[in-house]
Amino acid sequence: MQKISEYFGLETRSGCIWFYGFYTVASVLLLINMLIAQVL
Repeated sequence: MQKISEYFGLETRSGCIWFYGFYTVASVLLLINMLIAQVL
């Protein structure tokens, strides 16, 4: 587990923000796409 966090640079705060920010944006885009699919 430690090796994985080192690989992604999660021990640094900027690495954590980038990592979680990326997945937050991806999940929001996925939700928007699903809403558009429901409407259309």
